Amino acid sequence: MSNARSERRPRGELTRVLVVDDEADIRELIDLTLVRMGLAAECAGSVAEAKAALNAGVFSCV
Repeated sequence: MSNARSERRPRGELTRVLVVDDEADIRELIDLTLVRMGLAAECAGSVAEAKAALNAGVFSCV
């Protein structure tokens, strides 16, 4: 059985989410929604941008 406490994020660290969509308006809407939910969103407008973001960081959800 895993220790739930060790799996938690450090205090103050937000869950990072990568949003990938070629429509700028949709990306902005999703970004605003995720921020309101307390998540840190990073947006990519293309597959190439998404790959670069994935190579540069770790995300909990794409």
